[in-house]
Amino acid sequence: MTINTVKLSQLALSKLNVRNVKPTQIETLAEDIAAHGIIQSLGVYEEDGIYLVFAGGRRFSALTHLEREGTIDGDYEVPIIVRSKAEAVELSAAENLQREDMHTADRIKAFGALHGEGNTQSEIAARFGYSEGHVARLLKLSSLSPSLLQAMAKDELSLESAKELVLASNQKTQREVFAQCGNSPYQIRRMIGEGKVSTTDRLFVFVGREAYEAEGGTITIDLFSQGDEGFADDGGLVETLASRKLDEVAEGLKEQGWHTVRPCLEQPDDYYNLRSIYAEERDLTTEEDEELAKLEDQLEAAEASENEDQWDELDAKRKAILDGAKSWTEDQRQIGGVIVTVSYQGELELRHYQAVKVNDKSGKPETPPEFAAKLEQEMHSLRSLALQDALAANPDLALTFLLDTLAGKVLHSEFATASAVGVEARIARFAISDDLHHETIGTTAETIADQYAELEREDRFETIAAMSSEDKLALLAKCVAVTATFDACYRGAFESAMQSADVDMSKVWRVTVPFCDRLTKKQMLTIMEEECGAEAVANCKNLKKGDLSTELAERLPQGWLPKPMRGVTPSPQADDEETSQAA
Repeated sequence: MTINTVKLSQLALSKLNVRNVKPTQIETLAEDIAAHGIIQSLGVYEEDGIYLVFAGGRRFSALTHLEREGTIDGDYEVPIIVRSKAEAVELSAAENLQREDMHTADRIKAFGALHGEGNTQSEIAARFGYSEGHVARLLKLSSLSPSLLQAMAKDELSLESAKELVLASNQKTQREVFAQCGNSPYQIRRMIGEGKVSTTDRLFVFVGREAYEAEGGTITIDLFSQGDEGFADDGGLVETLASRKLDEVAEGLKEQGWHTVRPCLEQPDDYYNLRSIYAEERDLTTEEDEELAKLEDQLEAAEASENEDQWDELDAKRKAILDGAKSWTEDQRQIGGVIVTVSYQGELELRHYQAVKVNDKSGKPETPPEFAAKLEQEMHSLRSLALQDALAANPDLALTFLLDTLAGKVLHSEFATASAVGVEARIARFAISDDLHHETIGTTAETIADQYAELEREDRFETIAAMSSEDKLALLAKCVAVTATFDACYRGAFESAMQSADVDMSKVWRVTVPFCDRLTKKQMLTIMEEECGAEAVANCKNLKKGDLSTELAERLPQGWLPKPMRGVTPSPQADDEETSQAA
């Protein structure tokens, strides 16, 4: 065995060293080496004048990291222990098997002791090559009860559970919570966080930290989160302040003459079942039009420069102009309601809806219902049961209901809650670039929308009911057609449908130069060899990609289709092989 030093440029990593290291660990070790130098020599053996590192791969990687950063150069002297290659095989295996990282609990105790002796976070970080944030988090964990640190050392308490326990106010509470919840981060957070609200919670964001603290609210900072996030200790105060803020907005809306105003901390159960009403919009003035055009240009420039703050400021100005052109009429306020609530992002949310039923003929509010809402709903439910019996015995009427549901979604984009029958129809949308699409293949959804443009939403059911059975089946076919898609879950059914419909893609699509441009040169030559022969490939293989695309499009036989268009369902193994080859 020989102990010596060599220049960093004379070292290389041996294949015998197979230890994998995460980049963050390398950076931390590099900082430590920069602060203290290399304490332990690298194990090497010599081959052709190069010293190959078989032991100390992490230290070698940290050195090369420092070299790339310019902290050291290739002349940096590195201490080494020279062994023979035969010895290196055994020693490398022994070193990796015997190496054991310092337990997190021991590191927490060590940092806590150093801090107790007067060392600052920055001094500890510099001494051991860690970031100050990492040291701060470990010092936070050092406030754990000694018995809990001992449990952590025995792997009875996980790091995630420990992070939750340090949010407790004192060590006694920590021990009590651990005794009840065990090593469960979720249960610990629930017990310690009872009555608290996260500072990222929508209600806290709505109230604002400044307003909360002005009322005497306190916050427990979570050092394991980003920034100064944590928990508002008085969740009740947060709700009180949020309710107060919503009530103030609601009072202003009542003064404006709205029929019903409902301030709600949570969205009410009927939120999505209410009939929306919308403010009337006037035409923009010439000055507003000009200002809006100027803002659009500025927004485009802000987006291009990725200036988010400027974009948000400009977008707010744009929104103010557009909102200024909207107004609510007195008639709308007389029959309208407003739900005042808080969005998921912690912003004020106003939901305008029709609170009073209006007589369709007179346009005036209807007389209030004679019965209580719950009793009236149950009576409607009885009628629904009777209708189910009637539908079961009347296929033509059942078809009308089904078509009304499908048409509502396909033609009028209605939500499922607006449909009488519990069937969801999802229009299949396809993103196909112009260079692949062909004019002989139509856009069915747009065609059907034009064909049934006269089918109005308001009297749709009556119109469908008056159709002949033949017309109903025609509408059914069109509604079903625009929901069909080639999905992996229904691949077999899709292929069967294609065969039953006798769809021949070679009659509705042909290869084009733009399509060939999207292939790699290797793919084009492979297709050319398969379809046109080796001689064609020999004549074209030296062409530029653009010229090759033209040649391929002209040489391919009429009716040629790429594999995905031939309707052959590949096996999962074939799928994997094709994906691998494409990669």
